[in-house]
Amino acid sequence: MKPVPLAGFRIGHSQARGIAEALWGKGGTNSERCNRPGAFYFSCSGHGGYVVDASILTEQERAKIEEVRSPEPVKILVQGNRVIGVSNPFTGSRSFRYNSAFGTPEWRDHPVFLFEEDCDWSILEHLTDIRSAWSLKKQREDPEKHSEEVSRMFEQVLEYKRQREERAKVDAIPQT
Repeated sequence: MKPVPLAGFRIGHSQARGIAEALWGKGGTNSERCNRPGAFYFSCSGHGGYVVDASILTEQERAKIEEVRSPEPVKILVQGNRVIGVSNPFTGSRSFRYNSAFGTPEWRDHPVFLFEEDCDWSILEHLTDIRSAWSLKKQREDPEKHSEEVSRMFEQVLEYKRQREERAKVDAIPQT
């Protein structure tokens, strides 16, 4: 990876693809354009979904999303005011060049959100205007139907979350 300025850094397509393939299967991966730079949609051999750099979200979007989903910390290697490397948190693979003349580098967390294609995509689409090309097409063809589908799926995601939280409370009760 060539050094890039830290200010305004966001993961690129190749880093997002590496994350997607580590999670959802390598081989036969296809990607679709999204309507906001820093958001990516991948269909991988086993699954797929959105990979979204948290830095592209507004404060309000990120706060709403974090009520439902936590970001994954991608490690970036920072030297001075430049990013010189990125580490995939799911494979541990790292790619960087180090030059001591620019100071001591340090690893920092860089948040990335993941939304798999079965249900979690609805979190992103319900709480933001981010869409893949396919989703934009569906939205143009039948806006009302698409909106209903997004809302229905988002409510399902919230219900699953509530159920997991309830199970966690029950599991936390000491057994006598």
